[in-house]
Amino acid sequence: MRPTFTQESDFRQQRDFGQKFTATFEFIGAHWQGLGLTLAYIVLPAAIGSGIMSGLVQLNMQNQLRAAGSAGADMAARMGALGSLTQSPFYWLNIVVSIVFLTLLALTVYGYMRLCLRPTPSPEPITAGAVWTEV
Repeated sequence: MRPTFTQESDFRQQRDFGQKFTATFEFIGAHWQGLGLTLAYIVLPAAIGSGIMSGLVQLNMQNQLRAAGSAGADMAARMGALGSLTQSPFYWLNIVVSIVFLTLLALTVYGYMRLCLRPTPSPEPITAGAVWTEV
């Protein structure tokens, strides 16, 4: 039996709904090392940055709510504290970093798939550097 997802015809088969799930897991089983390493090199730094920025935004929001609650403020003051969250630079930086993360994720998977669809099967594995040139 030959390895799966090494030729273009493996990708372009007509499949029903259940076979699409099976093909997805077969692809992940065949390429988990190369794709995982590529995602770790290209996408993981942006994912860590997005997580840190999300944590800072939540910390800022908790501090604002705590300050509004300790002053004995009513619900309108607390809602005002949440409304001022968009004034924080952490909020907007989190939006930008999250967009970069999601874009890198999509482009990395797409680039890896394009390299899997090479015209001729190659015995050498797909490297993160090759995927980076696609991204």
